[in-house]
Amino acid sequence: MSKAKWEKDIQTDVVMWQELLTIFLPVITGIAGWCAARRKKNNDFLHELQATINMLVNENAKLLEEQVTIKNRTHN
Repeated sequence: MSKAKWEKDIQTDVVMWQELLTIFLPVITGIAGWCAARRKKNNDFLHELQATINMLVNENAKLLEEQVTIKNRTHN
């Protein structure tokens, strides 16, 4: 294989890879961005649920404490 043909083959390969990257890189980037956004959305939702659970646990503890106080008053 001559040097000129080899260099031309290399240039053709480089152009082919550049064209493939031009086509597929935005698609791959879009998919990665979508996955990251979806994960963040799911994490935000779980964070909100956990905050709600914590608030309900605290309210339940207060109510239980009030019930125990009232029960102790009625028995005394």
